[in-house]
Amino acid sequence: MTKEWDFRISSGLKDIIGKELITNDRIAIFELIKNSYDANAKKVTAVFQNIKEPGKTNSSKILIIDNGDGMSEADLKEKWLFVGYSDKKYFEQELKKDYRHKIKNKRFFAGAKGVGRFSCDRLGSKLMIYTKKEDESNIHHLEVDWTKFEKDQKKEFQTIKVEYSTLNKIDIADCSFKDFKKGTILEISSLNDKWDKDKLLELKKYLQRLINPTQEDGEQEFKINLEAKEYQKEDEKVKKDEEYNLVNGPVKNIVFEKLGIKTTQIKSSISDGKIKTELIDKGKFIFRLEEKNEYQDLDNITINVFYLNQAAKNSFSRLMGVEPKNYGSIFLYKKNLQTSKTLLKTSKTLLITNCN
Repeated sequence: MTKEWDFRISSGLKDIIGKELITNDRIAIFELIKNSYDANAKKVTAVFQNIKEPGKTNSSKILIIDNGDGMSEADLKEKWLFVGYSDKKYFEQELKKDYRHKIKNKRFFAGAKGVGRFSCDRLGSKLMIYTKKEDESNIHHLEVDWTKFEKDQKKEFQTIKVEYSTLNKIDIADCSFKDFKKGTILEISSLNDKWDKDKLLELKKYLQRLINPTQEDGEQEFKINLEAKEYQKEDEKVKKDEEYNLVNGPVKNIVFEKLGIKTTQIKSSISDGKIKTELIDKGKFIFRLEEKNEYQDLDNITINVFYLNQAAKNSFSRLMGVEPKNYGSIFLYKKNLQTSKTLLKTSKTLLITNCN
């Protein structure tokens, strides 16, 4: 006689796809910010509260605030709480079909695994979600206590409940949300680790990988901002030419701006039926070449190639705290966000590519 059995899922799954899969705090915030991008946010702010003094650990918070599409009650229940489910995978399947006229103005998703939400567990044991779609009047509120999943691994994952409610306004200390039209706010508390100035600066350097260095501030489709009011006075003492030592403010990809002075750089762009290429050495223009674009499927692409001499390598290591070969050499940006990275272990070149 043949029997059919179902898999059972232990509450311990939370740690496997959370703390154990997402290896550090920087990656956790990186993943949450990519989720904001996928929600069509134009701006996301990472706010750190009460993190400076170790004695205030219980009141420490991290807020990830975006102005994206937000979620409905159904989205929270049928998608966010559906472990492993991702809308992004469906979208990618549509890309395989010839629906270019329908999707050409949509963003390419930065992630599609359906486990990024467990980055919150990596950062802290308590999570409050506030989210709202533009055409709704109420704010949807979800409260998750990750410690409930850790008490007894014999309990099945889906039997542990989370609390849902609707609100008229958002009340978070030291933050104002009077004009919250749409978007999502993740309030993470009971933090698992401490955040000092060095760690915040490391995070800011890490996040700049998401920002296309070839775009001007006004042209950026997606902006990231870091806020830690406890370090504002220290920021005021930072020299103008040491912007990379500022905790507060926008995340900018300044490394190539700094390196450009000491490197040989090739800029190439494909647009309007032409391929334009420039050679620049140590900040000085050398020559320009313009050709007809014979590749009809290639358009609106820019490529920057940097050759790192020894001086540039040293500057890079001082600025980024990592050797160029360990930082990565090829970066691909779609719609001005770094969506994928191929690590080519070479200390000679850094290639930045933008594909819209």
